[in-house]
Amino acid sequence: LRYTLDIDPETQHITFPAMLIQPVVENAIAQGLEHTLNGWEILIRTQKQGKILRVEIKDTGSGSSEKETIGTRLLNVKERVHSLFDGLGKIFFEHNPPSGLSVIFEVPCG
Repeated sequence: LRYTLDIDPETQHITFPAMLIQPVVENAIAQGLEHTLNGWEILIRTQKQGKILRVEIKDTGSGSSEKETIGTRLLNVKERVHSLFDGLGKIFFEHNPPSGLSVIFEVPCG
């Protein structure tokens, strides 16, 4: 298990609810690590794009489709993003070729 934090210095002062990241990382470990024989990596990256904070959690696990990925844990995260950011926050799921999944948050940041 290896991890990388790629935190853009421009985002270090921006507040982001940790309890949105934690269940995504937990889910990535639960879904990806047990199916991987060659090691497993996770990347947490932040970027500021205009007035949007982008937080990406990317893993090299076995991956899955968005439909398969939205279990109870991630469905709760999706609902919290919508609620915490007054409907302006977004969460996306993308495949990481050759394997793995990215969960991407885009939320307003003054």
